[in-house]
Amino acid sequence: MINITKLHEIGLLIMKSIDSSKIFNEIISVIQDAVQFEYATIFISKIGNNLEPAYSLNNIIVDLASDFNVGNGSGIAGWVSDNNNPVIFPNFMNDNPNREFNSFVSIPLVIDEKRIGVLNLGHSSPNYFNKKDKLNFLILGSQVAIILDKMDSSKQINAIKSEYNDVMNLLNETEKKLAEKEKLAIIGQSAKSINKEINNPLSVIIGFANLLINKCKADNIETEFLSEKLEIILDSAKKIDTIVHHYENYKSNK
Repeated sequence: MINITKLHEIGLLIMKSIDSSKIFNEIISVIQDAVQFEYATIFISKIGNNLEPAYSLNNIIVDLASDFNVGNGSGIAGWVSDNNNPVIFPNFMNDNPNREFNSFVSIPLVIDEKRIGVLNLGHSSPNYFNKKDKLNFLILGSQVAIILDKMDSSKQINAIKSEYNDVMNLLNETEKKLAEKEKLAIIGQSAKSINKEINNPLSVIIGFANLLINKCKADNIETEFLSEKLEIILDSAKKIDTIVHHYENYKSNK
């Protein structure tokens, strides 16, 4: 009942880039080329090695004695996970109308003594699975375990990459904010300094401008006096112009 050639091709899945959301469909599809089953459930070991069904073909969970907690989980799958040994029931002595399958195999998914999960297969025909295929089922289980372990490792790597990118983005944003704060602080300090430097010549301009206005109103202004004060006003205006240009050059070099 097992196609040995197709069985060894299952491992080729590890070389393919598969969307993690489709990995179980891909695994079941490839296994069906090697073992013609009708029902299948993949159990995955979670925290504490407890098993949880991760995928069931046609949404039918394949297991036996699932009401009993055995080993690392309930049912035969829990016992197989705990003992790392396949369980094969070619047929059943009793008929159970609630059981869709009449031949059953439970295969441990183990790699380097690391429990990945359990694969349960079922078929409606009695004696479909045979105990003489135990070694082939172990090979099948090891290949599926390698694929699932790679998928889990890829998820962890992607999670680390995502976390690293999040940290780097946060650092970049923080650096930008700090640079902006530093820039604003420099502008604030520059503004205070400019204000002090401009105030003196500006006071001179305002003072002498008012003086000249009052002189003009009183019609009491001499040409020499006017020329002298205008020179002072012009000189003060030039000082302000120099300060402003100096600040603009400083800002453009930042």
